[in-house]
Amino acid sequence: MARIIVIERGPGGLWAARDSAGLIGGVFTERRAAVTFATFQPDHPTVLLRAGGAGPAGAEGRAAAAPFPSTRL
Repeated sequence: MARIIVIERGPGGLWAARDSAGLIGGVFTERRAAVTFATFQPDHPTVLLRAGGAGPAGAEGRAAAAPFPSTRL
C-alpha cells in the first residue's frame, strides 16, 4: 500500500506534515519546508497539500480546528 503524507496549516499558522499511518511527521514554520520534508521521504510517498487554513480564524471568525493532534513542543 502506498504511503500518503498530508500537509495542512494549523490554527497557529504552522504547517504540519504527517503520514497516514502516523509514523512520521513534523511541524514547520514554512509550507516549503513541509513539502520538502514530505518529498524526500523514502519510498516516494504521495503528498497531499490541503487548501485552506489561511490563519488562526476561519471565514466566520471562529478558530479553525487543528489538523494534527495537539502536542506541546
